Amino acid sequence: MKSSVGARLGTALMGGLLGMALSSLVVSSKAAQAWLDQRPLLESMIDVGTVILFALIFFIFSPSINRFLGSMSKRIEQKLANMQAYDVVFGAIGLIFGLVVAYFISSLFRSMQSGSYLALSALAYIALGVFCTRTAKRRWPELPFMKKYKDDDTSFTEFINKLGMEGKSHGSVKLLDSSVLIDGRILGVMKSGFLEGEIIVPAFILDELQLLSDSADEMKRKKGKRGLDMASALSQDGENKVVCGVYEDDSDDPTDAKLLKLAKKLNASIVTNDHNLGMVASLSQVKALSLNELSEVLRPAVFEGDELLVSVVREGKEPGQGVAYMEDGTMIVIDGGKEFVNKQVGVIVTRVIRTGSGRMIFSKIA
Repeated sequence: MKSSVGARLGTALMGGLLGMALSSLVVSSKAAQAWLDQRPLLESMIDVGTVILFALIFFIFSPSINRFLGSMSKRIEQKLANMQAYDVVFGAIGLIFGLVVAYFISSLFRSMQSGSYLALSALAYIALGVFCTRTAKRRWPELPFMKKYKDDDTSFTEFINKLGMEGKSHGSVKLLDSSVLIDGRILGVMKSGFLEGEIIVPAFILDELQLLSDSADEMKRKKGKRGLDMASALSQDGENKVVCGVYEDDSDDPTDAKLLKLAKKLNASIVTNDHNLGMVASLSQVKALSLNELSEVLRPAVFEGDELLVSVVREGKEPGQGVAYMEDGTMIVIDGGKEFVNKQVGVIVTRVIRTGSGRMIFSKIA
């Protein structure tokens, strides 16, 4: 109720200001001044009465006026958001130029009667403003230094979002793939300070997670929900700058292609656990950061000949083998470890094999 009353009072104030302007326009005319010079009280009454009248009219019809203004504002905002960025920028420059020219032209009419002066001035401002705006929007690609941007389809919304990122070093902006959100380790990595700069979860990544969470497959549904929960946790983390739901892309391109295209536009890095996406990003000259690779690098180094104390948890695939695990989950295959299942035993590392999913350690009883 308070906001409604405040909005109506604001609309009434706008009406009062309009009434003041109209009253000033009327009483400033030569005919009105000649008649009102001898009636100063009447002039004041006209001023006050016009202000009150317009304020009252705007207050009464404020719901309709506010709806109209709100609708017009949304239309302008949507149109600007979908326009090409350079059209908006050069259109604004053209408008400013046209208004400046109209100001100097209108000064030529000041010796005329106030009514004619206002009519001609308004015509000059409108005509030159529209003409210069349309001309600038249409002809800016012909400028020698702007020809390379002719086919740039960046929207005005993307352009505004990108302004705050220009000039940053390569990789200072990170784009999160759905795989790292589903994985869940990204929050801990960020809290530890290993990822710096601005972290972005694009809108089309959230759309992909939403599709997964609505899937009929229970496994996919769980993954999608986990990814959305992680995105929510990241956006609420006050320690890091995380932006979610920006950079919409309604094209039919695959999500990976959208991510690579956005990374190139923002000169950003991609954080992913998708090995194939990482390979394509590397070929596309886009830096890709893998949490799996980071995890592998951070595992304790183990070399041939090292002695380890492990707990044998089960038998191995080959006869006489036992299997143990390190704290980071690395599997240790123990030759002759079958008889030590559910016991601790010392082993000597004989071989370390690195695979696509991690590493395996082969050993024998010490």
